[in-house]
Amino acid sequence: MITSITLNDLYKRQISLIGKEAFDKINKAKVLVLGAGGLGCPALQYLLSSGVGKVGIVDFDVVSASNLQRQILFQVNDIGRKKVEVAKERLSALAPYCEIEIFPFRLGETNAEQIISSYDVILDCSDNFATKFLLHDTCLMTRKVFISASVYQYEGQLQLFDFRSAEGPCLRCLWTNEPQDGCTGTCAEVGVMGPLLGVMGSMQAMEVIKIIIDQQHLKNGEILFFDLQGPQMDLRRFKQKSDCPCCVKKEFAQRIPLQIDLPDNLKEFIILDVRSVGESENCSILKKVKKVQTVIQAPLETIPDFQPLIGQKYLVICARGVRSLRASQLLNNNNAEAYSLIGGIAALASEETT
Repeated sequence: MITSITLNDLYKRQISLIGKEAFDKINKAKVLVLGAGGLGCPALQYLLSSGVGKVGIVDFDVVSASNLQRQILFQVNDIGRKKVEVAKERLSALAPYCEIEIFPFRLGETNAEQIISSYDVILDCSDNFATKFLLHDTCLMTRKVFISASVYQYEGQLQLFDFRSAEGPCLRCLWTNEPQDGCTGTCAEVGVMGPLLGVMGSMQAMEVIKIIIDQQHLKNGEILFFDLQGPQMDLRRFKQKSDCPCCVKKEFAQRIPLQIDLPDNLKEFIILDVRSVGESENCSILKKVKKVQTVIQAPLETIPDFQPLIGQKYLVICARGVRSLRASQLLNNNNAEAYSLIGGIAALASEETT
């Protein structure tokens, strides 16, 4: 590293635009990024190149060949390495005066509040609804700024929720219950254009900078839509629901359904399989579990009518942990003690092959 380069040398073009006082705010800010993938890579690159003082990165995954088309921090030689470790290496070279903290594991209900509490702004760069809503609910509870982006083929959308003082409208004013697993195609299923991720991740980073230095930014209840095929951009607004379970009634903010890894004391649990009958019958791992454990087949649509046993612990499972999280919400609201298995059957299969 060229030690003679100063902080001012690196960021003088930015300082000349916004001033030293505003830059100092950026340099003292702490931003957490959940997901070092297609959205997270450009967001991280521009957060660090803008001089954000401390950046945290949460991601349990490793680099794969299919990532390289859109995850710009990674190269062919990085395949198989942990994403957070590669990201820290590249970003430290880009921004030597900034602190980078990495979390190479899944974010779940049991650790979300602890990780989020020491940061000012939380960026949702995840690719599943369960994580997005967990982050949103935890940010509301801990009064943080939550900035979320999502993409679908050529289209993207961006939202910002500032829970430092205002609480509504929130994401659950739009979606009281998060969308179910499989309701939209994933990037792997329907494809996505790489430049779209660059646009959306960069927009997330820009909203971070604007909120730190008190410039005009997106407000609670606004969604910015992008269609890069058009190209078109559209700002839409929604209102707070008078009966919102999160920002009005505080049900989700006060009690977030638990997500856990496979517990050591599994015999204390009844396993509740909320997948379809066909999925369950074709699952070799679950067949092994059934030999030593009580398993109840209860597809997600039957959960509202399910009568839990008082004092009984339930481990709720599905394919990837999304439907089980929704089921555990419903069960916990019915005074059950239900826990969603993080990563679902897919995670168990992965552990069995490693």
